[in-house]
Amino acid sequence: MRKRARASFRNERGVLDILAAAGLLTLLRPEQTADDGLDFSNATYLLPEHDLAVVGLGYWREDVPTRFRQAMDYISSTLAETRVIVLAHFMVMREGMDPYHGSAHLSELLPVADNVKYVGLGHGHSRIDSDSSLHGGVFYSPGSLEFVHARNTHKPVDTRGYFDVTVGEERAVAQHKPTLQKRPFLHLKIDVGQEQAENFEALRKAVLTRFRRALGEVDRPPILSVLLEGQISFPAVSFRTSLIQRDLVDELGAIQAFARRGELEDATGLRVGVEARAGYEDAIITVLDELMTNARGALGLDEDDDRLSQLLLEAIRGDTEMEQVLEDCARHLEDKRTVAVTDCVTEVDVSGLTASDVQGAVERALDAAELSGIVGVQVHLTGSSPRDENGSPFVIDLDAISQIASERTDAHVSVSVAESVLTFGGAA
Repeated sequence: MRKRARASFRNERGVLDILAAAGLLTLLRPEQTADDGLDFSNATYLLPEHDLAVVGLGYWREDVPTRFRQAMDYISSTLAETRVIVLAHFMVMREGMDPYHGSAHLSELLPVADNVKYVGLGHGHSRIDSDSSLHGGVFYSPGSLEFVHARNTHKPVDTRGYFDVTVGEERAVAQHKPTLQKRPFLHLKIDVGQEQAENFEALRKAVLTRFRRALGEVDRPPILSVLLEGQISFPAVSFRTSLIQRDLVDELGAIQAFARRGELEDATGLRVGVEARAGYEDAIITVLDELMTNARGALGLDEDDDRLSQLLLEAIRGDTEMEQVLEDCARHLEDKRTVAVTDCVTEVDVSGLTASDVQGAVERALDAAELSGIVGVQVHLTGSSPRDENGSPFVIDLDAISQIASERTDAHVSVSVAESVLTFGGAA
């Protein structure tokens, strides 16, 4: 779902936005005003039969105390005659702890409006209830429903779960309902020398084989962790922990994967990746890989290009001046370019169409367009969200649309969508 969200909203919105746009849930999220205030009109859900209102504050990376105070001012002025539940995706930190994104100290949040009976928190994975020093009379957080990180899997299973909350006239009572079963977790310590891999690709396959044998059949996506140490027989420059970590997710379906280098060296005795910089470099390479994959259409490439990533990494390291790197990238693109710029745009209005109608509309639009001699065509989907055969909004599969378009022309095809159209897939 997260990949689908990225394809639809270009990283500006997430999975919940897609579900809300499809009418599957209601998001209680305030709108930021021109004067940096908050408008809670769409962030308030009234339950008059229960004398109750639910107010959503959402997530704020910075200025959490300010945003929380704005919520309290709104509640005091607009909802003073009803009991209020506040849902806020931030965590309460202990006094003296350094600031962390999406967090605030308890002293920065008090006092709370008198009619606020319960503030449900998120972001943090530890429990806060009436027995906690961070409770402040109204702050609650059940923590995670389950363990999702290797460093927490050793904790008792009942430290994860949810709250069953009763909101009374004077206060709320939260009963903790513990998780009863942990997600499968497997950690392997692998001596890479014993795998006798002649290159990095062979090592990647060997690591996957070890995990498949040790993991066996699991009933849900596991948490996987690996420590790599020993001596490799291939050049250290080709060793990338980030790719091994990605393999554990893509090939084995891990919900979380962690790959770490221990005492690792190549055949010359050169130590590999034990400095902090090497770990950061792995992370940077992973980000660059994803950026290059997402941008290859705009760059005029029909496949990933490792050389461009390498040139950009040289600039980040400081090995080469940025101006020189940009010149090298431009020169490389001119030599490598495999796709011409788009020289034909075909718009298709999908308002009110069914799934089969959308495909037919794309086919007819391409058949009607004069594509002779065209090397790049863009199919742009416009209008409102289409409907399925029962009249409900449905999500368009961009990959399927791209495949249909590719079958109608020899030109390079790209698919773009208006924000009003719900989509998933990687074609946009």
